[in-house]
Formats: sequence, structure tokens, C-alpha cells
Amino acid sequence: MIGWPNPRASLQASIDVSLSSLLEPDTRIDDGARRTPTPAGEASRRPSRPYQLLAPLGRGGMAELFLARRQGPLGFSRLVALKRIRPDLASHQAFVEMFVEEARLAAQIHHANVVQVLDLGEEDGCYYIAMELIDGISVASMLDHLRERERQLPWIFAVEIAIQACQGLQAAHELRDAAGRHLGLVHRDISPSNLMLGRDGVVKVVDFGIAKATCNPTTTNPGTVKGKYPYMSPEMCRDEPVDQRTDLFALGCTLYEMLTQKRLFARDNPAATVRAICEEDVIDPRRLRPELPAQLVQVLRGALERDVDKRFASAAQMGRALREVLAERRVTPSPRMVGDFVRVECGELLVRRSRALQVAADHTDIVAAGQGGTSAETQPSAPRQGEVGAARGDDELQRRRRLRRLTALVWLAAATCIGVLVGAAFAMVLDDKAPPLRLALSPIFRRHAVRAELRPLLSYIEKRIGRRIEIVVDHDYQELRLALQRGEVDLAILPHIETVRALRSPRAPPLLAALSYRGATTYSSVFVVRDSSPARTLSDLRGKRACFANVGSASGYMVPRQALRQAGLDPERHFGAVQLSGGHVAALRDLLAGRCDVAATNRGWLRMGPRRSLATTRLRVLAVAGAIPLDHVFASPTMPPELQQTIATALLSVRARRDLDRDIFGPHFYADAFGAPDLSRFFTLLRALRAERALR
Repeated sequence: MIGWPNPRASLQASIDVSLSSLLEPDTRIDDGARRTPTPAGEASRRPSRPYQLLAPLGRGGMAELFLARRQGPLGFSRLVALKRIRPDLASHQAFVEMFVEEARLAAQIHHANVVQVLDLGEEDGCYYIAMELIDGISVASMLDHLRERERQLPWIFAVEIAIQACQGLQAAHELRDAAGRHLGLVHRDISPSNLMLGRDGVVKVVDFGIAKATCNPTTTNPGTVKGKYPYMSPEMCRDEPVDQRTDLFALGCTLYEMLTQKRLFARDNPAATVRAICEEDVIDPRRLRPELPAQLVQVLRGALERDVDKRFASAAQMGRALREVLAERRVTPSPRMVGDFVRVECGELLVRRSRALQVAADHTDIVAAGQGGTSAETQPSAPRQGEVGAARGDDELQRRRRLRRLTALVWLAAATCIGVLVGAAFAMVLDDKAPPLRLALSPIFRRHAVRAELRPLLSYIEKRIGRRIEIVVDHDYQELRLALQRGEVDLAILPHIETVRALRSPRAPPLLAALSYRGATTYSSVFVVRDSSPARTLSDLRGKRACFANVGSASGYMVPRQALRQAGLDPERHFGAVQLSGGHVAALRDLLAGRCDVAATNRGWLRMGPRRSLATTRLRVLAVAGAIPLDHVFASPTMPPELQQTIATALLSVRARRDLDRDIFGPHFYADAFGAPDLSRFFTLLRALRAERALR
């Protein structure tokens, strides 16, 4: 559950270190080595009696980060992230002052998009900062995970993340002291590693370790570079004065990376990186991702201006420009949507992290209980025993350590299996005592027929989630969605229009996955003509007869009409006659019978036509109207998040050919896998729905 900044570190390495060390809480963690402390040295390494160190989370240039528990009276307990100055730097006054300055500045910022500092303390020269624990991962970890899986972050989500970062930075940049004096705080280290992304989709700016108030007389030594090279601004590279616009340049680099999966200025060595930042042209991101809006590229250019005076003047201004990009496309992504994407796409990563750290917290409780309720981190030092007592104590200590090491190996093996194995070997025992999960399907299906069709897929999912699944067929699309939102069913597969309505509702259900076929999560709406037709473009059909499926059909009516508008053709006047055939099959029959000259349908019906005795081989596609998302899988809002994540991970792991020995899930479910939801795929549909005033 915890995803405190651990820049680019391997999660498995973290588990290896954590589980071997956390089970011996009386061991000091220093440069990866585990040593047995003496009573004399115990106080110097203990951050503070109220805090119990549970596991290391990371180690940076000047501090170490731990998972810790805040102990209080009457059983009060809270997990925190505890940042402690490195022991080898504790005697360096400059580092201590920088560490304390970080806490002093960060503690004054109160904003939902900035990590909260809870406490600053010192004991025997050991300084520490206690901070809120974030249930999520860094943007850097998310991007690394997506790269490994050859996935892209939907650009609307990248923009939403950047907007939230702008909000957090604006709060920091506006900070004033008690006298009302503007501090001119500059973070100076904005990067994907220092943007945390929670399961709820909320972004938090973290690690003000090298932040500086411009009114502070303390200065950086000449020639000292602070920050990560690829995200540094030109003025930082030239050792010139910096202000809040420096953070916007770094955020621009981060946004570029989220959009393209490429680190804009990263080169083989620091000198080449600095030269690229100061001299080289910025590669147009559309060369790597052509679908990016031109307006978004303009925002990037405004953030990445080398001339600081041409850059955005404030984070608020940059945030407004990004919102205008979304407004122009008529999309409004929310943190909830971003959170859904993170839980679905990075679910395996989140589950591994969550369970490994939960092991840390739970096992320390067991160890503490076995020692009379007080851990070695919090109990006072005891005087030395006599020689005989010491020898007996040493034997007992060695016995305990052997037991703990064995336990660590067992937990590590369990955590590895839980997080990594996805195949026949990773099958849970079905819980027959738990009620089955109710999966609701749309009314086009007959329950008994679809149950047989989906049995192989459902069996696969059941084995991986440990619960049985029962199919429910609702009589109405809208009722299907409402039943899900009310918690009357546990899961539902919603078609595209109901997916949009579900996501727009105040009680939006969690989005788990999208149906996918051959790697695509969309299908095409098309205009079809007879093969003998002389028409080569839509303009050639002026005055002709057109067949549409029905007014409620996205692929057979709404999207085709929107495509006509975008081509400069009036759907009300372009055709000589318009006929509503009543459905896709009927529209194709009318076209084949010569009752119309063009029909709007989805491409899938050309493939499935022969099953309905339709000679679709006599037809050809004249024009593609647009892409429409395949159906999406939702969970009830009342479903526990852990179960949501388990189901999403199971869905994303299945492949029809590999796991079910079939090409597709079934004739009614023409898909061979599940993919991560990409809400940018809804742009065409949203425009069509708005034009037809079909959103309600």
C-alpha cells in the first residue's frame, strides 16, 4: 500500500532488504549491511522513542527513508514514512541545516497535492522527519512499469497529473512566513520520482530536500549542482539565480516523459545532458505520438522555453493552459479515473508493494508481542548481564535469529509468488462459503447460452480470485448500470454509451478493464456500400439513400453522423432519403436488397454477416466513421478495493489462445484478452453523443 519516493529502485530488491531486516528490529540498517548494535550505540541510532522502524524504503544522497509506526498512549498507532539524515552525514552542519530547512518549509505547506509533514525531531544528534504515508507509487515507477509492458499513459491522464502537480507547486510557490512575507520557495527537484500517485488518483509533490526560499541568505556553493540532471532548467545548469519558473521547466520535462515515454534531455553523461538542456532543440512529441493535440504541444513549449521570461509565469498559469487543452477536447478526466487506470495497469506492482509492507507491519507486531509487547526499537537499554547470563542470552538470541531468518525466507517466497506468478500454478482455492460474485450482462444475451459460452473464461477468473461468479442478465442497459451503482450486482460488463454515463455519474463505479481483440480495445464504425457502387467518397453519395441502424446506436447512427459533420456534410440534408432500418442486420439487408445506397454499421457485422445469412462479401467499406471502445468491466462501488485489484489483475492476465485454448472468448464476446482502460478512446464517441444530445 505504501509507495514513498524510492527513485527507480527495484521493488523486489526493496522486498529482499526489507524482509530480511525488518524481522530483526534490533539491527541497524547502514549501507545495506546488517549489524548487531551494542547498548551503548542503541540510543544514537534510534530516531525517537515514539517511532518504531519497520522496514527501509529507500536511501538517497543525504537521508534514509523507513516505514515506521508512531506509537502513542492508549494503543494509538499510525504508520508513517520516516526520513532520517544519514548517520555518516549527521556531523556535517551544512547537511543538518538543509535537512531541518526541508522540514521547516514543507511543514508550512498545507495542500492536498503536497505531502504532509507530521513531525520533526532529534535525538542524540539523529534528525528525522515523519511524513504521511502515501498509498500508491511514484510517477517514475508507473512509467517504468508501463515501459516494461509496452503500454502508454493516456495523454488526458498525463495532463491531469500535471494539472495536480501545478496545484501543489502553486501552493508551495505562494508560501509566506508568519509576517506575511513571500518566501519565494522553489522545489528545484521536480521529476517523476518526486510526484507520488495514490490509488485514488491524487498526485502529491514530495521531497523538498533541496528546496530553497529565495529570501533565505543561505546560498548554494558555486559549482554545486542540485537536482536530477535530465530535469534541470537551463538557469540551474548555468548556476544562475532560480525562481518558481525553474520548477515549471522540470514539470515540462516530466510531462513530456509521461506523454512520450522518452526522457527529453537524458544523455550518456552529465556534460552531454547539460549541453542538450542548454542548446539542443526539443523534439516535437507528435513525432513519437501523433495523436497529441497541437494545443498541448504549445503548452509544452511554453514550459520548456530556455528563456525564463518566455516561460509560464506561474504554476497556476500553466495549470490553466492545460485545463484549456482538455476543455477544447471536451474531456474532463478526474483523479478517480486516473486512480482506476493506476489500479488496473499497475495492479501487480501495487499488490506486491502492499503485501510486502503489510508483512513488515504485521510481523513486527508478532515479534513485539513475543517480547512482552515492546520492540527493541522502543524499549529502554538494559544493563549487561553477568558472563553466564550473557552466554545464555546469546544462545537464545541466536535461536531467535535463526527462526526469524527462516520466517523471512518463507514470507519472501510467499510475497514473490503472490506478486509474480500468473498461470496455472497460481490458482486459489475457491471459497465455497462466500457468496458468488454476481456478474451482470446486457439484455442481448440469453443467460443459459452465454453461461456455456463464458464458462472457460469464468473458470479461469474464479481460480485466480478464489470466488465463484454467477451470471445475471438484466432486461435494460440503464437498469444494468444502476444496479451496479446501487451495489445490487458485484460486476458488470457495460457497452460504450453506458460506460460514459457510468463514469459521468456522481457515484461512478470503479473501472477494472476493457475487452480487447488483437491488441485493440476499439472497433470501427463504417459506411458500407455494395461492391458494384461507383461511389469512392462520402461526397459521391449526395442525394442518395442512406440506411442507419437506429437512433440509439453509436456505430450505426451517432458516430457516422458526426463523421459527416466533420467532413463538412450535413447529415440532415446530404442524402436524398434517410431510413432507420431498426438494427445493424436490418440495415445491411436493406443495402443488399437495393433499398438504400449506403449503410452505417460496425465493421464486425461484415465479418459476422454470413452467420445471419448475409452476403457481406458483396459489400465494401467506403469510409471509416470513427473508433468506438469495446465493452468495459466495472466493479460495484461497494466492493473492497483489494478484491477489485485482484479481479483486475486476473482479467489483465488472461489470453484466450494461451489460457483457454480458443481464439476468442465466445461468439457474443468477440475478444481475446482484456486491456487497460484508455479513456482517450472515448473522444469520438463523446463528440457524437454531445452532438446528438444523447448524454443524460
